[in-house]
Amino acid sequence: MKKSILILCLLMIIGLFTPDASFAANTESSITDREINTATKQFLYGDWKIKEFIGFQNNIEGNKDNTEELLGKIVDVAMNVFSTGEFDSEYKKYAEFVWVKQYNVIDNLTGKEFTSKYKVSENVTKIKADDSIQVIQPEPEEDSNASAEIIMIDVNNERLLICLNGEYFELGKNIWTENDMNIDIYDPYVSNDGFYQVEYHNNEAEKVSEEDSIRLLMINGGFVPNPDIKIIKNNAFVPIGVVSELLGAKVDWDENTKIIDITDGATRINLTVNSNKVSINNNIKIIDTTPIILDGKIYVPVRFVAEALSADVEYISKFSKYEDWKKKTVSNVSIVTIEKANKKEKMYSVEEGLMKVKDVSVENYNDLLNFFKVCNRTFDDNCQDYDPQDIVYTNQTVGRYYVYRLNSFPDFNIYFNKYTGEIYSQCDGLPFLSINKGFINISWMYQ
Repeated sequence: MKKSILILCLLMIIGLFTPDASFAANTESSITDREINTATKQFLYGDWKIKEFIGFQNNIEGNKDNTEELLGKIVDVAMNVFSTGEFDSEYKKYAEFVWVKQYNVIDNLTGKEFTSKYKVSENVTKIKADDSIQVIQPEPEEDSNASAEIIMIDVNNERLLICLNGEYFELGKNIWTENDMNIDIYDPYVSNDGFYQVEYHNNEAEKVSEEDSIRLLMINGGFVPNPDIKIIKNNAFVPIGVVSELLGAKVDWDENTKIIDITDGATRINLTVNSNKVSINNNIKIIDTTPIILDGKIYVPVRFVAEALSADVEYISKFSKYEDWKKKTVSNVSIVTIEKANKKEKMYSVEEGLMKVKDVSVENYNDLLNFFKVCNRTFDDNCQDYDPQDIVYTNQTVGRYYVYRLNSFPDFNIYFNKYTGEIYSQCDGLPFLSINKGFINISWMYQ
């Protein structure tokens, strides 16, 4: 369930104060409020992180040290609320709770028109003259207690900026959460549109055609929505930002030289598009695969980049099976796992994980017995009794998860996170593959 539903209990919300009279001028009656279109909604709605402080508005002084504290904080832009889930009391100067009636485009400009009208330097916002700019403002519900104006700047439906008290920040879509294994994959017959529907933890979803393979990417225990994995000559490639930035690295790109610079602490990696010569901390190395550009995006070989950033990579070609009913063929869901663990974290052993899974299994079994007692039911030939402690380790792992199995229900894997102790399980239902937090819902099967 999306965090915006739970945000009501959090009282700290970002307020975007009017940084200049030019912002206030945009709310005059001479400008017609326009609700955002469908494409912009798809871009705008979701969880965002404050990714980068990009500068102060002209003629406004500020303390950059304070702004750095906001980096990584979550901004939630939902259909009916604008909020943040991680702001602390010390950020009250940005705080506001806004129930949103709708989001309106209060200005539709070119980049040049925007920087001129709003008196903002191109160097501050990194907005180009020919960019397409939408200045978006939520229209509060009548009972909203909003006391500050909220301004978001949509650049080409590709970048989202916000301005907080004259301080400009770049937002990045929070598409991934560490240690979150929730996923559901539906067959094409469910939507009847010829696409597999892959749904992730934060309501992000992607469609995969029947002709394409379903490929998943897991980084540090969390599935990455829309990973856009390409398999080229038996090597997996992903867009440069997917693997590098989610592992905490910074990426710079020189369009003229086609050089990619990846920095992570003391590690610096230089790659060049279509070149197999790379540099790691000034040590030259030849690799088998080269970065490439496809459809305007830079793709890098997953294994090389992840391992250069001190992460472990595993490719699981048969993570799950799915059937094409029309062609009467069975294919496999594949998964690439990347692990860059925090060495300070406690790690459960396989045996410790097994004991914890057994404990939860017994709890669920007792719940089932109570359910039967309330319903005046007993085990029978269709719903036979089972041993809740008859659980085995499969000798398999998926990233940081040990894979166990309850022998009475061998079709439903149980995944134990060796760092957090959390349990995820495969579930029965409409999705042909469904993994959710918690133990197998045995009671549901017996209803």
